[in-house]
Amino acid sequence: MTVNKLFEYAENRDVYDDLIVSIEAKAHQLNLLIAVCDDSSFRDEIIAQYESELQQEIRPYRVTLARGEPSLRAAVAQLVEREEYLQQHNPAVITVTGIEQLYFLKLGQERSEQEIFFGYLQWTREGLREFPFAIVLWVTNQILVELIKKAPDFWSWRNGVFRFASRRKNTVSARELEPIRFAFSGNELSGFDDENDYLLPIEDLQGFIQNLEQRGVKDANLATLYFSLGDIYRKRLNRSECQD
Repeated sequence: MTVNKLFEYAENRDVYDDLIVSIEAKAHQLNLLIAVCDDSSFRDEIIAQYESELQQEIRPYRVTLARGEPSLRAAVAQLVEREEYLQQHNPAVITVTGIEQLYFLKLGQERSEQEIFFGYLQWTREGLREFPFAIVLWVTNQILVELIKKAPDFWSWRNGVFRFASRRKNTVSARELEPIRFAFSGNELSGFDDENDYLLPIEDLQGFIQNLEQRGVKDANLATLYFSLGDIYRKRLNRSECQD
């Protein structure tokens, strides 16, 4: 990892050190840790760094949640079934990613991918007791807000939250969505009127437009959505917020 990238923001040094200490503190019991970062490439560098530092004493593993079945417990259980080292309850840290790819919008479905994930998270907390490892759950700021609201039981079990500052992000703010709020109905965008800088993942907005096209919507509103999406990308590029 390039040191300059990790410590681009001074507070990230302290956050990283706190994360390392928290992983080491409970080497033989369930240790639920939530790490927050909106820059996926920066997140991957942080993960590689702590895995390298810890591997002699605490063996690192990675899990990516499946979009079709985003269950944290099921993903960890499948990993344990494959690894004899984990079956013996040896010290380990399990890094969980993929949550940032789950859709916030329902996009024509009964529940969104994020809602399914939070449902699993809320009701399978007790099932995680059988895994005496550090589990680092990587989320974005948008997902963190929803997690607190929709999985309060799981949230109450957290052993630490570690927020890494970054310029890049994958979300659209409430202010940026104001010109196209007409396109959204119901309560799908809760908190639409606040100053939320992390209201909607931009991938959801792309998916929303594609969903309209697939349903055969061809009107001026669709053109307005495309124009607004292009304007959002332009502003993100000017502010150096783009992921790539």
